[in-house]
Amino acid sequence: MATFKACVRSLKQDGTYPVYILVVHCRKNAYIRTQLVVKAKGVKNGEIKDTFIIRETAGLINDYIDRLNKVYYAEWSAAEIKKFLEDEGGELSFTAYAKEFIFNMQKEGRVKPSGNYRTALNSLSAFLKKKDVLFSDLTKKNVSAWLESISDKSRARSLYPKCIRAMFNDGRNKYNDYDLDIIKIKVRPFDGLKIAREDVPDKTEKYISPMNVRRILNYKPVMRKDKRNNREQLAVDVCKMVFYLCGINLADLYDLKKDNYKDGKLCYNRKKTRGPSGRLAYMEVKVPNDIKHLFERYKGAEDNLFNFSECYYVPDELTRAVNKGLASICKRFELGGITAYYFRHSWATIAQNDCGASTEQVALCLNHASAHKVTSGYIRKSYAPVDKLNAEVVKYVFKAWVIKKSRLISVNRSKEKRKKVG
Repeated sequence: MATFKACVRSLKQDGTYPVYILVVHCRKNAYIRTQLVVKAKGVKNGEIKDTFIIRETAGLINDYIDRLNKVYYAEWSAAEIKKFLEDEGGELSFTAYAKEFIFNMQKEGRVKPSGNYRTALNSLSAFLKKKDVLFSDLTKKNVSAWLESISDKSRARSLYPKCIRAMFNDGRNKYNDYDLDIIKIKVRPFDGLKIAREDVPDKTEKYISPMNVRRILNYKPVMRKDKRNNREQLAVDVCKMVFYLCGINLADLYDLKKDNYKDGKLCYNRKKTRGPSGRLAYMEVKVPNDIKHLFERYKGAEDNLFNFSECYYVPDELTRAVNKGLASICKRFELGGITAYYFRHSWATIAQNDCGASTEQVALCLNHASAHKVTSGYIRKSYAPVDKLNAEVVKYVFKAWVIKKSRLISVNRSKEKRKKVG
């Protein structure tokens, strides 16, 4: 059983003593500092004699005893009891915890998704009209009312509550110790609460025909000092890498290190997708000879495979530059609304519709999480099918067209010869 006693420890220069509550448990001591101070004349032989201080500290001790009686603390240390009593009386800030959570996401390189979490926090804060939202403010009533207020926003009504729930659950796991029966966050706003599903956009519209893929990637910008033309060259080169590398994401290109390029293959962990074990999904793809010169053109310094991270602060800046270059090129071809992401979708569509690949084969090449998560955990993955299918797609779009064109020329010449002979 823990015992408590009001005490002082050292005299300050102003002639007062800070007042502490001494906690003794299992023959160990811990000191909880209070907001009280006692003048030197109120202390005799190290004992507090001031009646006001004695009365106030008696109230604190009674409050501590009441709190401890609600939990099982027999196996706690004196330090754990002290921490419990110090924290229990204060309100935990959800806003402060959420900002720390978002900051950690940014440190991990998850800059883009962290923006969604920040926007969700701002939305909740604005609805509750509080700059500092407490965990205790997140009652089921308040959260339900907030969800109702954003119900007409198709993306926000699904995305925002998922972000808030993720940060709330992370904070609850940190502050609550269920083994020791320390429950600092008592509210459970998301239990039984239905979150609206996001309207899934039709991504099949993000498709470029093989002919237009060929036109864009074979386009040769005039290299000038003008930034617009440099951007066109960047767009062609980066989109060519995306298409020739099984629709690799720009965020992954941005982060690649020289260690990721081994024996003519890119071996990397995709940032967005996680495998069955929760770890970042691993991918290998052979680098076709047709784009190896781009590895030299955009060679990075030190351990960077490419110089993208040296030229652009975050992956989103690289994406914007590439898309602006694409917009300029597509304007010449009278094609509208095409972004770098279209080349990933187009690779997948051509692989299945024109090269006869199955959905599972395309998913493997795009490094999507497997639908058969349990089974995939038993199988050692081979990336040979990735290289084979990628070669077929590239050949279909570029090589087959060249062969077809040469045959057409040959046929036309034969016809001309026959006419002359005739």
